[in-house]
Amino acid sequence: MAARDHGDPGDAPSVPPPLTPIANATRPSAAEEARTIAASTNTGTLASLTTGGDPWASLVAYGLHGGAPVLCVSNLAEHGRNLADDPRASIAIVAPTTDPDPLANARITLAGVAERPTGDELTAARAAHLAGVPAAKYYVDYSDFTLWVLRVDRVRWVGGYGRMDSATGESYAGAQPDPVAPVAAGAIVIAPWLTGRLGRRFAKVQLALRMLRSPRLFAASTLLHPEMCYAQWQDGTRQALTVALVKPGRGSRLYHSKNSSSPRL
Repeated sequence: MAARDHGDPGDAPSVPPPLTPIANATRPSAAEEARTIAASTNTGTLASLTTGGDPWASLVAYGLHGGAPVLCVSNLAEHGRNLADDPRASIAIVAPTTDPDPLANARITLAGVAERPTGDELTAARAAHLAGVPAAKYYVDYSDFTLWVLRVDRVRWVGGYGRMDSATGESYAGAQPDPVAPVAAGAIVIAPWLTGRLGRRFAKVQLALRMLRSPRLFAASTLLHPEMCYAQWQDGTRQALTVALVKPGRGSRLYHSKNSSSPRL
């Protein structure tokens, strides 16, 4: 049997065509997805090389300076000594999730060269690391700790099963993270007490949110009747998608978009 890459389905069934035309098929780029994942947490797994050339993985905390991970590493640590000897490194970052299947979750690998910042960049890198890792204030200025900035040359993004792409360090640096992602978990609430027609709509919404993974909120406009339970979402600056949104807090309310052409769920 001929060897075949898993990206080639051969004669296996593929994803069926959509039943209706897709309003906007454009998704965030791999660089944008990677920037969003990097900004979603402050921990990752650093891969460095020992003096003998062996790979060495270490848990690290980081801040971001223009998208570049900023590490504060002890010179006594194995990975600290590795970076001082060979600055080639990569960091694997996994987006926060509650999915029981870890391989279905989004993650990235940022590869490049680690450098010690100097001058004004050292000041900016220190501030960036402290913004990402507030607890580092207790040791960031110790003489046996060093700040490292990973100069990203290559990016690999995996969005889950069947979703992956690569990006250059330049495109990664020029991209922006999704500004809504950090607070999206608090904005999206599926109300378990809803029943009847409204409950069925929310079941569809829950499925839509799972499929969309990390859509970007565009606007939640005027409160209408609860039956009108959809809000306007937009993929960056791209054309909006329509899903439902529950605004948390006392007297949670359903908001909808004013776009009359948006289809109901």
